[in-house]
Amino acid sequence: MRTARSFVALLGLLVCFLVNWEGQTWAKEQAQSKPRLFISGLILDSQLSPVKDAVVRIFLEGQAQPLIQAGREVLEVSSASDGSYILEFDPKVPLGEKSKVEVEVSKPCFMTMRIPLEISDFAYKGDSFYFRKDVSLPRKGSPALWIAVSVFAAVYFLMAFELVHRLVAAMLGAAALLLITYTAGGLDADYRIITFQAAVEYVDMNVVLLLLASMVMVGIVRQSGVFQWAVWKCFLLSRGRKMTLTALLIFLSAGISTLVDNAATMVVLTPATLVLAQGLRMNPLALLLPQVMAANLGGTATLVGDISNMMIGSRGGLSFTDFVENLGPVCGLGLMALLLMSWIWYRKDYRAPATDTGENPSFEARGTIEDPVLLAVGLGVLVPVILLLFTQRYWKMEASVPMLAGASVLFAYGVLSRKIKMMDFLEKEMEWPTLLFLIFLFILVGALKQVGALSFLVEAIRGVFSVSPRAGVSLLLWAGALSAAFVDNLPFTAAMLPVAAHLQAGLPELHPHVLWWALALGVSLGGNGTLLGGSANMVAMGIASSAGYPTNFARFMKFGFLYMLISVGICNVWLLVFYL
Repeated sequence: MRTARSFVALLGLLVCFLVNWEGQTWAKEQAQSKPRLFISGLILDSQLSPVKDAVVRIFLEGQAQPLIQAGREVLEVSSASDGSYILEFDPKVPLGEKSKVEVEVSKPCFMTMRIPLEISDFAYKGDSFYFRKDVSLPRKGSPALWIAVSVFAAVYFLMAFELVHRLVAAMLGAAALLLITYTAGGLDADYRIITFQAAVEYVDMNVVLLLLASMVMVGIVRQSGVFQWAVWKCFLLSRGRKMTLTALLIFLSAGISTLVDNAATMVVLTPATLVLAQGLRMNPLALLLPQVMAANLGGTATLVGDISNMMIGSRGGLSFTDFVENLGPVCGLGLMALLLMSWIWYRKDYRAPATDTGENPSFEARGTIEDPVLLAVGLGVLVPVILLLFTQRYWKMEASVPMLAGASVLFAYGVLSRKIKMMDFLEKEMEWPTLLFLIFLFILVGALKQVGALSFLVEAIRGVFSVSPRAGVSLLLWAGALSAAFVDNLPFTAAMLPVAAHLQAGLPELHPHVLWWALALGVSLGGNGTLLGGSANMVAMGIASSAGYPTNFARFMKFGFLYMLISVGICNVWLLVFYL
């Protein structure tokens, strides 16, 4: 018995000696071999989106450790655009099995996280130790968040009540956010909203160049007189029947708007339509209002027909063909509803006897093509551009590329042939305020994303989708429509783009594009609701008012808001039936 106890005691002493010897040997090896540690991973926010430019530091036994980057020592590294980070360092204090390593991650508008690691958890090979750690960085309500939201709300308020031009409001807002970032933000990181570099990155140049190219092409082709000629041909085909004429003008307006911005469509069609109404001695609104609705509807059906569609297509990676295939059919139903409503609403005007306009020399002169050569060149450029847009996915290029190429060729031809005067064209045909407004708007929305305001909105809307995806899609559609009816739809569209992207990525059970289609239909067709709802509305009614046919807000809304409810209702049913 005593022998057994002696054996057990001896065995215990031997185990203790071996453990102690192994620990001393491990420590001695680490002291001699100068180990190097590698820690990598991803930094994500609460929506699992990568967090760029987060500052990462490393601590060993509570002491900050210098990191190795590009062969030199630094105190911190920043996460890449995909949220990835890599830490490489040589410990400045001796390592032991129980040594405590901490990774600190911080960024303005986010909570600072310090994640503890144990050396024993590292994988090692030779003198190198490896560990992967993904970090979820939660948002916090910092002063930068409230400032960015307040500035955006102020800009929205100024535009909604037309207290200043929308370009002035957006420019002031963007400048204020940048100034605060580099002044107050330089003193306190909680006031950093958006840097200049980040602001530039948030500007979607695909949208800007796409709109620029569209303006150039329309401005040059209109010099040929083809649009006035098309209106005249509609009259000849109608043979004086006013309802037939209205139907033809509706289809003409919608057709042109599929390739031309809807505001530009009304710029080229409204003067000819007013002259035609004057010759027929009929109420011009009976022709003009359905045309405006059709322009907004036609622009909804394609990528290049409306600025909001350009923004949605660029952010969602949607092609010209995607828009035509998914929105074309429902827009066609909307056209049928517009024809029926126009006939019911203006049937007295359409039934009144027609007057022969053949004796109206002013309109007859407008019914000719003024420059057939320019038109031929324009069509020769437009056809390959359309083909490239339809095959956009095959070439793996942005929609702005073929549009910009076509615009460049047309512009060069117009200038070199002296059919246009370059400076006059750039001054009168180009909507520079709209282009600049878009740039500043992208910066404002980028600031909201930087400070996390859109993340809170995503979480709020996600709750609706978790209860009922159908209710969520309908909410997005009608919120866009009602917003676009009373204020400019571009700020709402820009703000909802990252929200829709997060929701679409986080709800794999939904159709992959249903939220994009709901947003596009809502913000585009909602513009029909009131006079202020769309640029095409204001352009057409402005031209009509200058010609002696003023239209007030209430008169436009009686027709437009009812049609908006009908068309958006059709779209709602369409989405629920075919996409959910």
